[in-house]
Amino acid sequence: MMMRFPDKPIEDESPMTKTFIPLFAPLYPWAERAAHFHILVAKYPPQSRSRNAAHGWACFVHNLG
Repeated sequence: MMMRFPDKPIEDESPMTKTFIPLFAPLYPWAERAAHFHILVAKYPPQSRSRNAAHGWACFVHNLG
């Protein structure tokens, strides 16, 4: 998903992503991973200033899981 994030997000895209990820976290398909992902998202908020930042954040959080 983050690989499709725009290189230069328009005004609405960055806040939408920062809202979507925390809302998605509790719905993650595996219950134990969902709880952990939710904690990680709270501790390390999504980065959405660019595709590189969003992708880097997603990889970082994934590697912590």
